[in-house]
Amino acid sequence: MSDRLSREEIKRDEVVEAVERSASFMEKHAKTLVLVVVAVLVMTAVILGVTWWMSHQAAEANTALTEALEVYRAPVGAAAPVSAEPDEAFADEAARTARASELFQAVKDDYGMTDAADVAGVYLAQIAADAGETERARELWQGFIDDHDDHVLAGQVRVNLIHLDRQEGQSEAVVARLEPMLEDAPDDRVLPADVVLWELAQTYDELDRSDEAEDIYRRLSEEYPTSAYAAEARQRLPQQGPQGGPGALQVGGGFPGAP
Repeated sequence: MSDRLSREEIKRDEVVEAVERSASFMEKHAKTLVLVVVAVLVMTAVILGVTWWMSHQAAEANTALTEALEVYRAPVGAAAPVSAEPDEAFADEAARTARASELFQAVKDDYGMTDAADVAGVYLAQIAADAGETERARELWQGFIDDHDDHVLAGQVRVNLIHLDRQEGQSEAVVARLEPMLEDAPDDRVLPADVVLWELAQTYDELDRSDEAEDIYRRLSEEYPTSAYAAEARQRLPQQGPQGGPGALQVGGGFPGAP
């Protein structure tokens, strides 16, 4: 019995000592602990504030981007609605493009840390390409790919860069870039297989490599019969009808949303 009491007393003494040590530590380090608590509270407030600010900025940026897109797609001349306000009606495409460019640039300048600002840059690139400013277009499109390689617009931007390369006489480089993509696993492709085939065939045509182009058109029409490019690919085959057709985006007006 005495042994049991001794053990219980020892345990109580240990608890008392632990409490006393904790109290002593708290007393000695009270100021430090208060500073730590204050620092945590301040950091939490800063994080919450930054999160709110970023969310608010993103919402404002999306609204500004929407307004810019509405102008970019607005009807002009006789097609403009009679009820349109003076700043919403455009006599011609040049006036509309100039205003849309101002709005897209404002989104980039005012909301540079948002996705909306980067998307605005994609449309500014299209406007630059339409105006023959290919260097600026390439810079903006490539910058978008570098920062948003998995964005919903990334595939279309890559196609635009391919067209820009062909326009500038870099078709051999385009072939060298596209051919390996056909060997990639579906999940690793940066472009859908039918798009790669179409662009590769177009590039072969540009290089007067007609036999290789024909093989790719045939492969496209047979392996991807439901592709948006299949009918045009069949038309490119011998005895299959006239060449051409709507389908390939063209640098200078073909970007999604272009009027």
